[in-house]
Amino acid sequence: MVFSMGKIVYYFYKIYGVLLGLISRFLLMFISPKSNRVLISCSEGRYFNSNSKQLFDVMYSQQKDVYFITRDFDLLKLLQSKYGNKIVFSYSFKALKIYVQSKVIVISHGLYDTTPFNPYSNNKITINVWHGFPFKAIGASMENLNPNEISSFLKLNSNLNYMISSSDFETNILSTSFGLLPQQIIKTGYPRYDLLLNKDESVLDNLDIKKGSKILLYAPTYRDDTDLILFPFKDYSFKKLNEFLTKENIILLVRLHKNDRHKIEGKIEFNENIIYLDQKKLEDVNEILPLVDLLITDYSGIIIDYAVLRKPMIFIPYDIEEYTKHRGMNVDLLEMYPGNIVKTFNDFTSNVTKSLGSNNSENIKLNKFIEQFHQYKIGSATNNVIKFIDSL
Repeated sequence: MVFSMGKIVYYFYKIYGVLLGLISRFLLMFISPKSNRVLISCSEGRYFNSNSKQLFDVMYSQQKDVYFITRDFDLLKLLQSKYGNKIVFSYSFKALKIYVQSKVIVISHGLYDTTPFNPYSNNKITINVWHGFPFKAIGASMENLNPNEISSFLKLNSNLNYMISSSDFETNILSTSFGLLPQQIIKTGYPRYDLLLNKDESVLDNLDIKKGSKILLYAPTYRDDTDLILFPFKDYSFKKLNEFLTKENIILLVRLHKNDRHKIEGKIEFNENIIYLDQKKLEDVNEILPLVDLLITDYSGIIIDYAVLRKPMIFIPYDIEEYTKHRGMNVDLLEMYPGNIVKTFNDFTSNVTKSLGSNNSENIKLNKFIEQFHQYKIGSATNNVIKFIDSL
């Protein structure tokens, strides 16, 4: 049997990772963690984004004893150019040492964030800062999980110590979904929300956006195994969309989940008016939100983030019945949407035009939405989390 170089490398790290994991378990029986050391990772160790990124960035600037680990070589080199030796390759003895010595482990998704090390070790305090508001069902609340899968999920998370939230409403959802007590969900606000207060126009430098253009962001939620249609209107055509954008001097940014890109192949053409904003162009979408004039979405947690800015939103929940049946929902979004639902392309264009010229600060439904989902002082979330970590 002949193995390709890629396969050889894969199996090498597979075996090496198992070895590092076993060594870490052995060392944890004899070595006590340092009282103030924090290890952060996120997104299965492949990205540097969202709450983990913002938390690490601020802790680093405060000269805390904090490290970030990743298993992506390109990301490693990029981050080390800015943060030096505070960024560590996951499959290394240095990462092993830092993991063993860390008192607090911060993750954003789950078990694989700190691969090859177990984030749920008994002598660690593990905090999951999560990565998006759970409008859709997650964890033990998902409709498409059988009892054995739910039991396994709850057992896996039984050693998770804390999560964070932005409201009592969210705390109740996370408590049920992860099998945690309400007091294990700390109401700090999400660190990534703090990014929304910084309007950095340099973010646009690599996107070829014409100055003076209005910016729309279309960010639909991830759809697992179901199809994705960006403009599910009978009166839609790409030609009409492109002509509308040109006439109104609008740039449409399309941001999809990394696993949904293939679902729109051949259905939309990207050009100077319509730009595909993938993770390679911009890893953390919150960096561009302050520059976006209008958000278009469906069931994505980005609604909560964008609401902080009190700007207009338009919603296209064309498959809500199918999505709810397949995945499950934690809220009745149709009743809560802080903006208009559009069902035809004509509705879409007229709502875009109207919304871009409106004063959204007087949107009563949006103000109630913010009061319900942002029950903390906006701008303080990162430091709230840091104060909590320092108290452990």
